Amino acid sequence: MRNIIFTSVFTALAVLAAPAVAAPAGCWSRQYDAGHLKQNPAQVVEASWLNFIWQGSTLTANLSVYTANQGHVRGTKNAEQVLDQVLLCWQDEGRKNAWSCSVECDGGMMEITRMDGKVLEFRTNYLMVGDTDRCGGAVDLAEHPGQSVTYRLYRAPDGECETN
Repeated sequence: MRNIIFTSVFTALAVLAAPAVAAPAGCWSRQYDAGHLKQNPAQVVEASWLNFIWQGSTLTANLSVYTANQGHVRGTKNAEQVLDQVLLCWQDEGRKNAWSCSVECDGGMMEITRMDGKVLEFRTNYLMVGDTDRCGGAVDLAEHPGQSVTYRLYRAPDGECETN
């Protein structure tokens, strides 16, 4: 009996002492300048805003992008448009307690690969944004089908995400 109590107390203390992985929070954004876009002609995003919000025990991310008139959206109705998407986020135990977010209805996902007080980077090889009549979205943020791309965003005042 003593061993059971000791083991239970030890396990509880170990769980409490384990470092907590911070959840993504707040507003992150980036506006790419003309020089960056010229150097990256396949990039479809000219500006982006990513805002994390807790809804009860569920973490969601509101992603808004202003598409560039280049890459696979060049000359389409989706070029130079603001497109939005809501993602559901979870702590990804398979990647050393990192975070991932996905779009319902097989609209793709992103993996947060870097997150500190100033910079958030996410990687995707398929992530749809924009409302349509079908599942997913209107524009894939991946520059080439199935090929990973990383987006770097910077911490911004929360009000910046609320206006986009």
